[in-house]
Amino acid sequence: AKVLVHAEKAENVEVMDLSWAFDQHPCRGISSLIPGDMSVKEKHAIVWKQSGSNPRRGRLPPCDEVVAAAQRRLCYSALGLWSVEEPPVVRSDFADLSNVELDPGVLSSAVGPVQIRVAKTSVHGAMNVLAVLGTSDPSDVTVMLPPSRSSADLTPDKLTQEIRDDAVQQMQQIQHPLNSPFSLPGNTAVFHEGRWCVVRKGSSTPPVPWDEARRNIKLEVCRLEGSPPPVPSFLVKRGKHAAPAVHEGAEAWITCRARSLVFPDGKDAPIDSRGRAILQRSVNMLHQKTTSVALPVPRLDGGLAPGEMKAAPLDAAVFSLLDEISSWFPGALLPRTCPVFHVTNTLLLRVIESKLVSVLSEAQQAETSENEQKKQGKWKLNDARPLMLNQKEVAQELIDRWEAGHRQNILVMDTGFGKTQSAAEVIRRLIVLKQIPGPVLWVSPPEAQDSSLSELTTNCGLEATIIKKNSHPVFVASSQKPSIYIVKHDHVRQMEFPDPWNVFTVVDEVHTCYNATQRTSVVKDLCQNSLGFLAMTATPVKAAANHEEHAQWLRMCSQFPVSAKKFNWLVAASRIVSRRIELGIAQVSEVRRVKIPIDTLRAKYIPSLRDSQWLAAAAEVYRLLQADTVVRVVEEELDKTGGVLVEVRTKEEAAEFAHRFGQERACTLPEAMTSQKPVAVVTSDQCLGYNWASRLG
Repeated sequence: AKVLVHAEKAENVEVMDLSWAFDQHPCRGISSLIPGDMSVKEKHAIVWKQSGSNPRRGRLPPCDEVVAAAQRRLCYSALGLWSVEEPPVVRSDFADLSNVELDPGVLSSAVGPVQIRVAKTSVHGAMNVLAVLGTSDPSDVTVMLPPSRSSADLTPDKLTQEIRDDAVQQMQQIQHPLNSPFSLPGNTAVFHEGRWCVVRKGSSTPPVPWDEARRNIKLEVCRLEGSPPPVPSFLVKRGKHAAPAVHEGAEAWITCRARSLVFPDGKDAPIDSRGRAILQRSVNMLHQKTTSVALPVPRLDGGLAPGEMKAAPLDAAVFSLLDEISSWFPGALLPRTCPVFHVTNTLLLRVIESKLVSVLSEAQQAETSENEQKKQGKWKLNDARPLMLNQKEVAQELIDRWEAGHRQNILVMDTGFGKTQSAAEVIRRLIVLKQIPGPVLWVSPPEAQDSSLSELTTNCGLEATIIKKNSHPVFVASSQKPSIYIVKHDHVRQMEFPDPWNVFTVVDEVHTCYNATQRTSVVKDLCQNSLGFLAMTATPVKAAANHEEHAQWLRMCSQFPVSAKKFNWLVAASRIVSRRIELGIAQVSEVRRVKIPIDTLRAKYIPSLRDSQWLAAAAEVYRLLQADTVVRVVEEELDKTGGVLVEVRTKEEAAEFAHRFGQERACTLPEAMTSQKPVAVVTSDQCLGYNWASRLG
């Protein structure tokens, strides 16, 4: 009773009687159970009353020493004497879930990166490479160098086609043991008759092609009679079964329960935003979980553990939903120390997740049709600067992924390669396809805000505005004008997003959102709940030792297990959209002699010491030196390479050089953007660096 008094004061009785405050730590988790407008001092007072300790006096005593916690555990133990027995098993079939389809990348994840030693040849020495099975088609093997920060590994021609072919051939000759949280029909992957197959080692059964095996995974479960008892799941005595246990009608119950959250008044009625948010967060908690599902339990100061999400006001309702699921599907989830659930069968948990996701998809379709009927404001698209070849390829690849259902993507491009313009082109195309009805939230580091605004508006032809601190504390996407809203990383955690599913999110320099901070947690949560997201960076691997940081983001984009151990994250990294510099750039210094008409220049600029134009004479000498040298170098290089990029200071110089090289070979802006002429003459302020060089070959 004393415990519930404080919960009632917080107007939140259904919060597991503040069990987070006792089961985890005397003061942990209070922030998520008490209204946000309550001061830290008031929160400390509640903790003091609950635990008998003052959290401001340093380290609190262990939970077992807290009298209130011991009393509550004693009550639970007493209730356990009369706890409900689990119903008997009726039969061992589950028709609706007998065949489960796994993502194609599960095999690649189970095999992981394979280290292969390539033999020495006349062209290259012996070296170690990593080979990864394709995540969409296992036969599409990716060969890469081991992760390294050595500049020697940046040489573009180090991995020749001969090396790749040798590595793929060795990969196909090896039997690869499988390590997966799923129960696969075999424990070894082999290349058999031109296809990757799975087979049980030592068995006489012929290998089964992976594309067939993943579509017919058998899931045997034990049915339990009737519905689960209407008591907390931790008061139910669990029986031991040969297969995962589920209650009768569990598959129909979970769909109805999810729809009751999203469509409480029927499918044709308005969508319940709160219920939808609860369902979406529940899916986020289940996604990629293979051993346990744990709701976040932050400290009073808001600290987070690595990989932990920030607590949300709806977490109590999310826990209640997960507790109901564990009651109906004890073969998938079992409650442990609150608020943690143990995953008893990963495959069954994926089935539950897919059923919840299907209801969210129904809500998204209903939301889209409703927005079309409202005829909200339309996007205004202005003329944009033409894209370079690599930017067009990136945009098309991301659009293809979107149309294939992959709406969460990571884009890795080197600095100066055009990440912003590529992302803007993706947004333009999705707008044309009517896939982005609402606003776009562009999360950017502080130092990149102004440059992003200029790039998006001037070069990309999109409307954009910067959200200043506290100008949009509550960002309601459905009422915002269709535009790109640029917000700082740190400002996101101070904002509220009631309907994030109407927002397309772009995270620029995502490597700044790796550490376990509130900012990282809020940005990740926003991306998971968004219509889709695109995370961009030129530095995907921030630390050479800790790969768990970027593995967190890779999990959000993958439907197969992603582990940070033994470079397993490279499997997921191999499917991200990536464009790296593949130019062998070398600086060459030469001394060249140029014939200068000294007598002519003296007569023109220095007829006498009193009447002299020294600055004009120097400029003329510089012009003659530059013109003669550049023309000669260009002529020589055109015989060796496919093209030459000439960078000059002014438009006048550009026109002069283009005239010297001839109109049939040289061009300036704007013709240089699309022309195939071998010489491009551009000014310094318009030079796109690597993009120009890549176009010229």
